Amino acid sequence: MDSMINETIGNPSISRNLEQQYQDGLADIWDELINWNGRARGEKTFFQDLLNASDAQRVLDAACGTGYHTIGLDKAGFDVVASDNCPKMLQKAQSNAADSGCGSVFLHADWRELEGLFEKTFDAVICLGSSLPHLHMKEDRIRALEQFYKILKPGGILVVDHRNFDALLAGNFEGKGKFYYCSKTIQVSAKITKDGMAEFMYSKNGSHTLQVYPLRVDEIRNELERTGFSSIRSFGDFKENDLSLESDFFIHAALKPV
Repeated sequence: MDSMINETIGNPSISRNLEQQYQDGLADIWDELINWNGRARGEKTFFQDLLNASDAQRVLDAACGTGYHTIGLDKAGFDVVASDNCPKMLQKAQSNAADSGCGSVFLHADWRELEGLFEKTFDAVICLGSSLPHLHMKEDRIRALEQFYKILKPGGILVVDHRNFDALLAGNFEGKGKFYYCSKTIQVSAKITKDGMAEFMYSKNGSHTLQVYPLRVDEIRNELERTGFSSIRSFGDFKENDLSLESDFFIHAALKPV
């Protein structure tokens, strides 16, 4: 079934909230916010090296956004299937892929409803761009992680990342985009709302707002362990075990036991 393009998977009533924040203009500025060349200078071959070290070939990019990592991994020789929950982001990803000659398959899919969608398991699943925090409830994140676990082969690797919400919660957020969101033209600010969500404001042709759950390092590591993942490695701005408040993003790599 993974030969299908833009197949809608999951409960629309559950996923609508995730889609809407990007539908309302944010998807239009996402590539500018990322600044693909700036991000490439920051991360270099970090993710390729991580996947190669695990002998991964078949990869699911479970939150492909506008296609940055899908296209980069495809060019590096990986067999990549891409999915996202936002149709507008998928449209941009497909357009970017076509422009770059990337042949990956793109699916509209909810992370909580992946089992049975693919004919074969994956060597690796990546969920990048601080995407998992879009699931505000712990039970939803656990459900998504369980789905990733099920579609991975034994010994397969899951790679997830998230902003440094520990720093934001401590009042130490800086929207400079050192490594991930490297735009020089879009201003980013953030706050914790009264109901405990992390709210990001992006200023470009008006104001665009994104609310996510402020996922702490200890929380995601505990959720990975609860799901059954082991050998968890954590990185701050691509440096292993550098989990200080100064880091921009945290990355976690975990294995499905053999």
